[in-house]
Amino acid sequence: MASLLYKNHRIVISTVPHKITNRWSWSVVVSWFEDDRQKLRPIKNWFQQFDSNREAETCAIEAAKTWVDKRLESSSH
Repeated sequence: MASLLYKNHRIVISTVPHKITNRWSWSVVVSWFEDDRQKLRPIKNWFQQFDSNREAETCAIEAAKTWVDKRLESSSH
């Protein structure tokens, strides 16, 4: 499990190997504080599988950062 902070959002990444294919998939939980309350947003990856844990983690980080960027962009309008 990996965790990082990106633009005041905590990103927690979980990667798991598929039991049959031994390929990797990921899920993410993004958390942040808004109006003095913690908010959580799960991001699931049900379909993509990767050859390595590192590839899955890299994709998860990019997906989470994209989600955060879009959330911040939409809240600034």
